[in-house]
Amino acid sequence: DLKRLLEDVDFGGVLNRIGPDFNAVNTFLKKMNVAKKFAQDAYTAEDDFWKIFTYLGEQSRLRDAYKAKGLQLGDDIVEVVTDLVLQSVEEF
Repeated sequence: DLKRLLEDVDFGGVLNRIGPDFNAVNTFLKKMNVAKKFAQDAYTAEDDFWKIFTYLGEQSRLRDAYKAKGLQLGDDIVEVVTDLVLQSVEEF
């Protein structure tokens, strides 16, 4: 009786289907892939944010230091500050 009951409700039938017929797993994996992509993009955006923030801070600090000493700041400030940021902020 139990065997006929399990056959009647197709027990295990869903789990035995693999491939394009089993849309639940494929749909779940696609959603997980979207979530993974979002997490990667958010991590990259955060990394870029801190690099820009550090760049602006170093640029301000360097300008203030030059002004305090009465020195003229040249056009190479972009290169100098970029080098400072690349040396101090790690890439992940």
